Amino acid sequence: MAKAILQRFLKSSPEPKVAPKAFTLPGMLHDEVRLLFISSGDLTDLLFAIPFISRVRETYPRAHVGLVCDEDTSQLALTCDCFQDLVIYDEEQMKPGTKAFQKLEALLRKEDWEAAVLLSRKPDAQREALAFASGATLRLGPGHEGAFPSINCELRTPENGRYPYHRTATWGRLLGVSLDGVPLSWPLTPERQRQAAQLVHFNKPRKDQLLIGIDPGIGKEGTVFAPQNLAFLVNHLASHVRCKTMLLTADLHGDRIDGLTELLRSDQLDLPRTTLREMLMYAGQCDLFLSGNTDLFHYTASMGVPCLSIFTPRDQDRWVPEGSNVAILRSQEGERLSLTDLMGKVDELLG
Repeated sequence: MAKAILQRFLKSSPEPKVAPKAFTLPGMLHDEVRLLFISSGDLTDLLFAIPFISRVRETYPRAHVGLVCDEDTSQLALTCDCFQDLVIYDEEQMKPGTKAFQKLEALLRKEDWEAAVLLSRKPDAQREALAFASGATLRLGPGHEGAFPSINCELRTPENGRYPYHRTATWGRLLGVSLDGVPLSWPLTPERQRQAAQLVHFNKPRKDQLLIGIDPGIGKEGTVFAPQNLAFLVNHLASHVRCKTMLLTADLHGDRIDGLTELLRSDQLDLPRTTLREMLMYAGQCDLFLSGNTDLFHYTASMGVPCLSIFTPRDQDRWVPEGSNVAILRSQEGERLSLTDLMGKVDELLG
């Protein structure tokens, strides 16, 4: 898919000139604005941006919204209707100075973008170069020494302990699109929801049997649970709750699912799921989701699925999503989690 899109877009084009232009805030957005978002490579950064992007589309129905991202992120973007353009790159194209990077820059320049927004929370020279190459009048991104001229509207958002989603409210205030009271929610399309629901129902026809998603992936702070420890919890849970389990993760390039599968004694739902799009669709069908502080945990929580997340001492409170559908178990290094606490949290979530 990525190659097909790149072959369609990456054609020879004259080298355009990028000239300084003035912009006004909050007057940059209008009904036919061409607005480009540049993915950071961190999947939750896209999740946190989606309510802002959705509000832009609602406020300006004729706006043209694009996303520059890698293949994995594009699979998530395809589950919603927020973007008219997807420009997909691979790792080779993200090396400044190479011909592949220059082609990507040329592609962005010829699209007449008016504003470009970096989704990253941290400085990122490669993606800042793409924002500059887009020729956008407004180029918004994290502030740091050396950000200008690639970034000409720098944001320095303090780490105030709040859930990272609230950072995007600053974009709304600057650009005149209010996010006050807008909850974090991933807008999975009705078509995707129906498709996943039908597949799950066909393979789990009993309504009294819950579907429990299990994510063995890497957490936001780089922590993972040993397969034996996670299997111990899942097997205990499955022995007390009538269910099928389904292993789901955003860590598509690891082997953690294979390592856990053979340790589980629960009845497993084994539907094809080789892309993040499929992982997200099935996560949205779960009756309960058990994980660490992973990317897929945050997406699943945003869809209203009851989520039980096990936080390590490295996982800060700011990573706890807001909502009554989320419960957190705190683990301590060298100590086994209490099965009583586990089942108590499950009872709370399932009512």
